[in-house]
Amino acid sequence: MRLLLISGLSIARNNSFTAQLCVLARGLIGAGCSCAVVGKRARARTVADAAFPLKEWSAGVTVRDLPELSTRAIEPFRARSEADAVVLLGYPDQFPVLSNPGAALGKAPRFLWAQLSRPPTILPLDTVVVPLTGRTGHIAERSGIKRIAPPIPHAVDCSIFTPKPHEARLRARDRLRIPPTAPVIGYVAVNQLRKRFDRLIEAFRLIRRHRPDAHLLLKTDRLRSTAGFDIPRLVAGADLSDAVTIVAGARGEAEIAALYSCMDLYLHASEWEGFGIPAAEALASGVALATHAGQGPGEFTPFPELVFDSRLVTDGSGTELAMIDPSSAAERALGFFALPEEERRRMSETARRTACRRFALDVIVSRWIETVRDAAAEAP
Repeated sequence: MRLLLISGLSIARNNSFTAQLCVLARGLIGAGCSCAVVGKRARARTVADAAFPLKEWSAGVTVRDLPELSTRAIEPFRARSEADAVVLLGYPDQFPVLSNPGAALGKAPRFLWAQLSRPPTILPLDTVVVPLTGRTGHIAERSGIKRIAPPIPHAVDCSIFTPKPHEARLRARDRLRIPPTAPVIGYVAVNQLRKRFDRLIEAFRLIRRHRPDAHLLLKTDRLRSTAGFDIPRLVAGADLSDAVTIVAGARGEAEIAALYSCMDLYLHASEWEGFGIPAAEALASGVALATHAGQGPGEFTPFPELVFDSRLVTDGSGTELAMIDPSSAAERALGFFALPEEERRRMSETARRTACRRFALDVIVSRWIETVRDAAAEAP
């Protein structure tokens, strides 16, 4: 089976769409498929190009950047690869070619692996919408989209994101100068406004009133962003500099997995998520998840007792956003750390089981292969 995987975002380092498609491609290749990842040309650094056609690929993932995501740009890749199916990850509005019935991407079955926060302005014609979450599926239904498959979530490589032995956890904390016995709250997110680092840090400030030994571990792409926050300034303004560790910049999967091993609790603060890959990776790493009842993590958390309050607001585009209540988040975190150690160990095991059952790479690969085969069987 040959699949062409297309990102709705520019292909660049630190891009979650590209990273997820490369993870999926790695799993598909391991299952005997051939695949390529393409997307819009990045403004800055790009992932290296490689040779075609697909049938010559035996290992690794080939990524190609295009000037634009038009039919004219994508069609040569589809034709040269003789793809059995095309999978597009993103929002419908990122793929205007999908509004052109029959002309876009040739005759290969197409699947929009969709995340939606509001009804799209472009309806994907002749395309099967595969929602990332149940809520995306509901939005797609309300938008009048007819061909909707059961949701397929993002994949997590559970051989990389896995609970680490106690000694490895201690070594990881030592490298980051985190006290070995501190209750550690973690959060992994790019530095964008919707990730709400401000509310997260306020919640942690409230936690520290009752647990002065608590520590916050943040992983982000950059310390300061005009489209997000000056994170060090937020931390200093809350007088928390000695209690917060910030890891910034590009990191490989193994390094990110080591960061999760330092955490006791993952606190999801984003006002909206199409899915929430870091929250799923944290679960796979055996880290309990505290979240609000929003799209993504709020749908897949196995810990209803750790769901905290949020206030729903709607922005100018009609997107429904959830602003977390820092005091409620702090209350749930403090309740978690007050539990007996044995109970927290059981929650770690539950987190791991949930991730392996729902998001493991082999599970997601099998579902995609089944979805593509079913579509081929239904084709006239």
